[in-house]
Amino acid sequence: MNERNEQFLVGLMFLATLLITVILLLMFGKMPSLIPGRAYCVEVEFDYAEGVSKGTPVKKSGILIGRVENIRLTDKDSKVVVTAKIDGNRKIYNNEGCYIAKDLLGDTSLVFAPVRDKAGAGKPIEPGSLVFGKYSDDPTGIKRALEGPIDTVNRTGRALAEASEELKLAARKVNSILEEDKDNIHSVLQDAAESLKGVRGILGDRETQDRLAEAVRKLPDTFDDMSKTFRSADESLRAFTQRSGPDGQTPIDRMVKSIEMAERSLKTFTQPTGTGQPPPLEQIAAAMDNIGEITSLMRTIMTRIERGEGSLGALLNDRELYNRFCRAARNIERISRELEPIVDDARVFSDKIARHPGIIVRDAVKPGSGIK
Repeated sequence: MNERNEQFLVGLMFLATLLITVILLLMFGKMPSLIPGRAYCVEVEFDYAEGVSKGTPVKKSGILIGRVENIRLTDKDSKVVVTAKIDGNRKIYNNEGCYIAKDLLGDTSLVFAPVRDKAGAGKPIEPGSLVFGKYSDDPTGIKRALEGPIDTVNRTGRALAEASEELKLAARKVNSILEEDKDNIHSVLQDAAESLKGVRGILGDRETQDRLAEAVRKLPDTFDDMSKTFRSADESLRAFTQRSGPDGQTPIDRMVKSIEMAERSLKTFTQPTGTGQPPPLEQIAAAMDNIGEITSLMRTIMTRIERGEGSLGALLNDRELYNRFCRAARNIERISRELEPIVDDARVFSDKIARHPGIIVRDAVKPGSGIK
């Protein structure tokens, strides 16, 4: 192979390698500006832009979408305009704001994030547009979310410190009390020791130990009895809450229903039965008052009779008057017996007049022997 062919092959390999490199860079997004029209610029105006320089990363949702292309001062050097070059396949929407943020390592970046209650969601901004940004050390809200736990930890630490101080004061007070009442504490400890000796003496008795052992052995049976009692009570309560009978009600429901019926019945005695009429209870009270008045009147009459006042009282208390009344009754009875034949003759006479009136006229003209 001559030298010319070798140079051609080397140039061909170089071109193939360069082409493969460009393709790989385009595939992995390392050279977005090589293709015209793939990237676009957005200008962001800040009042303060510390840490921002050319090449500062521009991020959205934690993803790199471009870098800062240029920085300049405007409005009498009171404002900072940052030109951000954004990848063409990344969109920035009208409801998003730009923030200058620093991460925990101190690195500065421009972050685009949605702004609450800002219109324009889903509508991309035009390339070259000017947006207003803010300086924020917490654009994603991570620090704000950690403020609560950090504050809680701080408060807990302060509370622990205060508790530690209080424990120290309490320890000093206890120490001073122990120093002041050393003799009393010693006597108390001696009394406690004597009490423990007495308890040990009681427990050292064989009979007491046997009783304690017997009581301990009976504990399971006692617990079993208590458990049975509780189960029985539970079953009784369940019986009150279980539905039974044709009405499908519980005993408690029936009891409540009976109480309601009794309440309604009592209400009928306290409410008027008709228009303008008093309630039955008032009527019963009035009747009882009338009965009381009648009883008082009867008591007064009986008292007067016992004292002999009035005709009935004189009759019951005067013996002579009673005897006269008896004789008059016997005379009336005797006269009624004597009048009985006369009444019979008058009845016969009237019967004959009714049946034979001519006989009476004949006897009146010609006297006869009489009826009998």
